Amino acid sequence: MSQSKGPSDLVRYSHLGIQFALIILGSLWLGNRLDRKLGTGSFLALAGMFLGAGIGFYVLYRETQRSRGADPGDSHGHGPGDGRDPRDSDGSRGGS
Repeated sequence: MSQSKGPSDLVRYSHLGIQFALIILGSLWLGNRLDRKLGTGSFLALAGMFLGAGIGFYVLYRETQRSRGADPGDSHGHGPGDGRDPRDSDGSRGGS
């Protein structure tokens, strides 16, 4: 039996897409405003677009990691189910 994606999945994924687009467009707009003010052609608008895309991909990555249940701040892949003892939260190795 196949499961269909519910409205909550639709809302979550459309939210990610809208957020991604708004970050890029906002960075592009800011770069364009700075270009006009500083007279730098379209250099800052282009830089803003790439910076916005980088930030957008980072936000998208964090959200997908969070939905998988992993800790997006842990670069070593330690998260739920990593084999660590959950009682050992302070990093100590036994003993009282």
